[in-house]
Amino acid sequence: QSVPGQQHNTRLRMATLVGGFIAGGYIDEGAALSQLEQAVRDSGTENVSAAMKTVRDGIEFGKTKPVILEEREVIGKDEPLYCDPDEAENVISVIKCNQCNQKAENVITVIKSNQDVIKRAENVITCNHETDDSDPKKPQNLATLILEYITNSSGSFTTDQLDREFCLTTRKDKINRAVCIHRYIKNYLIEADRRVKGKYHILNRNLETIDIESVDESPFDVIMPFDLHEFVSIPKKSIIVIAGSSNAGKTALMLNILKLNLRQQFNKLYLMSEMGAGEYVERLKRFDDVKFSDWKKVTAAERSHDFNGAIKHHNPDGLTCIDFLEEVDGEYFKIPTDIRAIYESLNEGVACIAIQKRTDQEYARGGQATTEKARLYVTVDHITTLDHSIVCALKILKLKRPMQKNLQGHEIHFKIHSGAKIEPLGDWMRSEPGLREKLKVLYEAPNRDKFEQRKDNYAFKFRTETGNIIGVNHTDFSQWSLNHPNIDVSKECKRLSDASFQGRLKLRDKGWIYQVLGIIGKKNEECKPRQQAVV
Repeated sequence: QSVPGQQHNTRLRMATLVGGFIAGGYIDEGAALSQLEQAVRDSGTENVSAAMKTVRDGIEFGKTKPVILEEREVIGKDEPLYCDPDEAENVISVIKCNQCNQKAENVITVIKSNQDVIKRAENVITCNHETDDSDPKKPQNLATLILEYITNSSGSFTTDQLDREFCLTTRKDKINRAVCIHRYIKNYLIEADRRVKGKYHILNRNLETIDIESVDESPFDVIMPFDLHEFVSIPKKSIIVIAGSSNAGKTALMLNILKLNLRQQFNKLYLMSEMGAGEYVERLKRFDDVKFSDWKKVTAAERSHDFNGAIKHHNPDGLTCIDFLEEVDGEYFKIPTDIRAIYESLNEGVACIAIQKRTDQEYARGGQATTEKARLYVTVDHITTLDHSIVCALKILKLKRPMQKNLQGHEIHFKIHSGAKIEPLGDWMRSEPGLREKLKVLYEAPNRDKFEQRKDNYAFKFRTETGNIIGVNHTDFSQWSLNHPNIDVSKECKRLSDASFQGRLKLRDKGWIYQVLGIIGKKNEECKPRQQAVV
């Protein structure tokens, strides 16, 4: 198990210890050499003979210092603190009486199953409400106390913690503690840490099984901006992550998600870490399409940490929007752990978490690990600033349960007005290098507003490879339908329009109409009825 660069020292040290046991008469030298040679080969060393020379040198040196094991002293039950692991299998613990809050004995029967799993059944015995301070204190079984400590705890502990917990100061007490730990390792209640000496991990025996016939498979009925809920199914007890750069509209998206779900039956909780009550109310008043009184359906609170506690106590089954998750001390590597804690606090609800990200990075602060628990992971980036709005891009990096078509790797551009209202500037399109720079020129064009009014009159719109929006008017479309009677021109134009916005159809800025007409004409010829042969 030693690391490269330390193998020689490790072999010499361990072989010296083995030599001491050989000299003490506890280990057979031939068997020891055989096992050590096998360990050397298993370590992958290239020069086995040189490694074994080190082992033999260590054994010879160890023989000069024999190891003599001391006899452990058996502590009787008349001692104030004795140790009997066998007796601990019928544990006697002390609880408080429900009537007088005095201590009463609670007999806990421990039953071993075929798999050596310990089950405990408690029978509470109330006390007689009388105490006699003159009675001598009964001896306590240390094995029972440590077993209680293990079964009522989780995580890990150290021998120092046990010593402080039970005031183990003498050598006898610490020997007994070692006996208990060894017994509970054999019973698979705990396991030793491989890196830290004296540290042990408690093995959780509880297993919550799933009854596949009673599981509710229906998704969480959350409504998302840009009709995203029509392309992804959000299951119950799941995480949505919005990783956004500075001034990219994370808060605007959060508020719009809440607005779209105001009439949904589940509870709605908004936890904000960068807004005060005044700014929150001021932003809500910017939504002129919603009655201000409707926002009472959202429970809002200022919170900068311990989001999992707020969800667990107030909204485990509803929609919780966290704006935003951050590490106060700058330890961003802890953010994935915080996301997992939020996930574990959910029952059937959904948490939508906003996280800050750098503009030049694809993932949020905390790295790619922030995507692990998310069923839907999107990023938001600022593209350009206009006179009365900003233009941003929403990109889908992870989508676990797609519907209709998979939008992973697609993005949509939108405009934010008044810090609250969002307006899409097109349809979902495949994200490609340089796409945003090309469209930025179009968004910043001075005549864009007039162009927007004109393009609303198009029968069908298309996007060129440079990002320009072009279209065919209703008069030309009617003529196309007359000239191509063998196909449904409306259906074909819709297919070509979607392909151009998704980047699958590359249309030139000049001559695009001939490209579209060429495709429609070819399709019309393919569907032309064949003439019957003359017999």
